[in-house]
Amino acid sequence: MATTITSTSSTATTASTASSSTSTSSGTTSSASTTKSSSAASVISSLGIGTTLSLSSLLTGLMQVASIPLTTYQANKDSVNTEISAYGTLSSALTTFQTAISNLTLSANFKSLAASSSNTSVATASVYTGASAGSYTVAVSQLAQAQTLVASGQSSLSTAIGGNTSTTLTFDFGTVSTTTGTDADGNATSSSSFTSAGTTKTLTIDSTNNTLAGIRDAINGASLGVTASIVNDGSDTPYRLVITSNTTGAASGLKISASGDSTVAGMLAYDPASTGSQGMTQTVAAQDAKLTVNGLSLSSATNTVSGSLPGFTLSLAQTGSTTLTVSNDTDTIATNIATFVDAYNTLLTSINTLTNYDANDSSKNGALLGDSTVNNIKSLLQRIATSSIDGGGTLKTLADVGISYGSDGSLSLDATTLKSKLSSNLSDFAALFGTAGTTTDARVSYLAAGSSTQAGTYKIDITRAATQASASGTAAANLTSASSSKISLTVALNGATVNISIPQATYTSADELAKAVQTAINDDSTFKTAGSAVNVSANSDGTLTIGSTAYGSASKLTVTGLSASALFGTSSLSATDGVDVAGTIGGFQATGSGQTLTGQTGTAVAGLAVEVSGDTTGERGTVSYSVGFAAQFYSYVADVTSTSGAIATATGTLDDKVTAITTQMTKFQAHLDQVQAKYEAQFTALNALLTKMKTASSLLDAQFNSTTSS
Repeated sequence: MATTITSTSSTATTASTASSSTSTSSGTTSSASTTKSSSAASVISSLGIGTTLSLSSLLTGLMQVASIPLTTYQANKDSVNTEISAYGTLSSALTTFQTAISNLTLSANFKSLAASSSNTSVATASVYTGASAGSYTVAVSQLAQAQTLVASGQSSLSTAIGGNTSTTLTFDFGTVSTTTGTDADGNATSSSSFTSAGTTKTLTIDSTNNTLAGIRDAINGASLGVTASIVNDGSDTPYRLVITSNTTGAASGLKISASGDSTVAGMLAYDPASTGSQGMTQTVAAQDAKLTVNGLSLSSATNTVSGSLPGFTLSLAQTGSTTLTVSNDTDTIATNIATFVDAYNTLLTSINTLTNYDANDSSKNGALLGDSTVNNIKSLLQRIATSSIDGGGTLKTLADVGISYGSDGSLSLDATTLKSKLSSNLSDFAALFGTAGTTTDARVSYLAAGSSTQAGTYKIDITRAATQASASGTAAANLTSASSSKISLTVALNGATVNISIPQATYTSADELAKAVQTAINDDSTFKTAGSAVNVSANSDGTLTIGSTAYGSASKLTVTGLSASALFGTSSLSATDGVDVAGTIGGFQATGSGQTLTGQTGTAVAGLAVEVSGDTTGERGTVSYSVGFAAQFYSYVADVTSTSGAIATATGTLDDKVTAITTQMTKFQAHLDQVQAKYEAQFTALNALLTKMKTASSLLDAQFNSTTSS
């Protein structure tokens, strides 16, 4: 009897797949799948005798059943990664909301002003902190201009002027004063004088640069504070050197002295006080801008006038008159508030999408449905929106300015109500939305608050007022000595020491001398950079008092030097150091620095800072501090999205879950590998047995056939 054995060659592949995933707080995942293939090779193909069943198919089926838990692990892991991604979406939505409302957290944005000019061809204005709303009449009678000097004409740009004698040009800047009058015959007369500012620069003209073009280039390359150019006037000697000061204003007048070659000196020398012939001719005089603002006379060295009117910068364009209208910029405030409402509603929509529940279609449920962290965030946002501000002004709730809270939790804005409140009660808007502080003592000013300062009203009590370093001379200032020679001092002021020189002049009073000393010290660049300055005044007995303008323990002053005795009656004058303000805020001991008193860490007034002026001690009124809606939202979002905030904590927990599932999957995959190896070993043994049986069968067939044939 013949037996047919069918062999099928195939590869047995496990259905088990190990996936490794990496998750982040933003919810991104990456996975790599590895499929372990197994083959019984050609020896495991079928069950052999009397059957065509494939061993590889059997192995695949067995491994698919064994791998079912691995599929469950992967589904759980994908679900957690979806939650992580959803938290990334939430964090992004919160940050977008925070950015949108940032303009409302700054008190300065509620005090912004806008200025308009009735005649922009005359003047325009920009305003900043310190300006006051109102109408201002500006009359410009004179624009600031720089001095321009023109030399006599030359026939060539490249021909040498004069001989080869070196010529030294000295450029001296200062003020030109002109006095007019009449002579004995009634004719008009005028004379000029030049007062140097003490700033001179020199330039050498020699055979290397004594052409007209060479002189121009030498002047421009020497950083003298002037610009040289050459113009062509079309005459027989058309080329004329023009020198213009780089600075406008009456104090930028120019005197040019020349020594050396007479031809060069004769062409370039200019003395505004001389009545003789001049090498150069003045075509434009140095002058200040002159104007009046509401009848107040002002002058400026430039056509940009700032500092004369608090909070204003005027840009002058031509002479004439204009009216500047300065008013509160309520349109920008209204826009910022509308942006706040829209941003809140957009954030609410994002949260609702992430926590959505659909009873009919679970696929529409949000990834964070039922999540306690998200529910807490939403609840607190809504609690802030419906709360009342403590420590602020008359505006307490969002409803007070036309913002209502809907049944679905969204906000809506009544633009008419908002406009009305802005026009009638603008001063309280800063407290309603941002952070704000007010004081009841006119000489106590709110400065700032810390992130942990609690809203409320706090009593201020001063036990010591801040003082400045100050000292008076021991003898009257010696005007004769001060007028006869240059004054030299060494001034140690607030940690910096500088040698100071006061220009020699005739001082007829102690007041004149005091002003000269004060100007020389305050104009020093080292002290300017450090923000240090002094006040110098004359007393009724002729002594001088000098003091630092700084307050507190950092305020220190010492004056020494050759001229100290002449000015103060002693060769070394040491002032009494300043002291810091001391006191309490809200009953809590505060830290003083100069005139600034700041609440200490760990108290309700931590970081709350006020500036206390004057020397009055005792009770100094109260300071009220409020944290408005935008500021509360901004602070809460910063907290919840920080590296240690609620979102980071939640995603950290989810990241741990992903790690744990990945570990379980790795372990289970190892188990599957062992199971597959066991099956393969069993099938290999079975196949070997079938091979033996086949061999035996063949032998029996052969013997049977042999017996039959015989």
